[in-house]
Amino acid sequence: MQSEFARDLADQNRPIEEAARERPGKAIRLRIHPQIFRLIEGKGGQYRAWRDVHWTLDLDTPAEAFSLRDALRLFFKTVVALGPDAVMTALKGATRKEDAA
Repeated sequence: MQSEFARDLADQNRPIEEAARERPGKAIRLRIHPQIFRLIEGKGGQYRAWRDVHWTLDLDTPAEAFSLRDALRLFFKTVVALGPDAVMTALKGATRKEDAA
């Protein structure tokens, strides 16, 4: 398993800051929609949406969005390092402790 983080903008914070200015006082809506690389006969391949799989988050501030970005980077690095089963076990344990409190 491998993981890669890429950014296309020199200022990766700009889209979040712009979204916050566009709707002052409202949540910054973020949708995470995974894509799967698929081969197209005779043309190579391209990424296509993983249908019916997405997460939508409402983030209160740009700072919260930036923290989420950093947490996702760490999450994917950890999945690569430890494997998805180990990460899922650890996260389930953390969630259960929080639910009990």
